[in-house]
Amino acid sequence: LDHDVAKAWLPRLVMVLAGPSTVLVTTCRCEAEAAGEAALLRRLGATPLMSSEPVAYVRNLFSAMAGSPDIDYDENGWCMAYLGGATPIGELLKTLSDIPSLCDAVAEELRGCQADAAERTAVKSPAVFWGIL
Repeated sequence: LDHDVAKAWLPRLVMVLAGPSTVLVTTCRCEAEAAGEAALLRRLGATPLMSSEPVAYVRNLFSAMAGSPDIDYDENGWCMAYLGGATPIGELLKTLSDIPSLCDAVAEELRGCQADAAERTAVKSPAVFWGIL
């Protein structure tokens, strides 16, 4: 998580999550981005609504790749839904005072997940190509 990007977007994200019973739905392009978003949102106290343990994101069946688990990169291929409002606004605002530490904590959490992801994607199915003539 880039510190400059986090400084730009975290204040907005905190205000969204501070609302009562806020539901935040996001999509991303790859599993690494999904894991990063999940780690950040957990740190901000958001509760995953669609999760299959131990991950808080799922493949998007309506993506261009039809939710194939063998695709590493897929626009809108992973989706997440979180419930905000559980963490008091004061605690959320405290996270903004030390964004580099928050980014470092998320990065540390992701290091532990990388080995698991590499193991799951070690075996790939052959590619299938199709088109319309």
